[in-house]
Amino acid sequence: MAKLSSFFNLIISSGSLLFLFSSAPQSLNAQQSTYTIQFHNKCYNTVRVAINYKDIDGDRITRSWFSVGSNSRSTLVTATSRTFYFYAKSRNGKHTWGGNDLYKSINGSETKYGFRKGTTVSENGVLRQRLTCG
Repeated sequence: MAKLSSFFNLIISSGSLLFLFSSAPQSLNAQQSTYTIQFHNKCYNTVRVAINYKDIDGDRITRSWFSVGSNSRSTLVTATSRTFYFYAKSRNGKHTWGGNDLYKSINGSETKYGFRKGTTVSENGVLRQRLTCG
């Protein structure tokens, strides 16, 4: 809950009331927002996605494999940070989306996958990551 601290001074002078606003808010503790992370697959093939994000408990976790159909959108997770990382691959194996921003194993495997930082379009708390085969 936002906490605003301010006060007013009331001065009575010559029969009229004057209100003086004598201080601006001293602190504002805004609640932490949540974001829905959505993937938009613009490819002709289904894509499988692993994602590393900060969950609603504030823990950074990795979840996989989410399936996102061809030319469709899927909401994958709710996060408490705009920063997330992902690794994705097409079902036919011809396309991968990875990087060197973060290395994580998936589902306890010994293989470390190179995740890339999400680059999203943000709209009303929805972070939309687009994947294209091109």
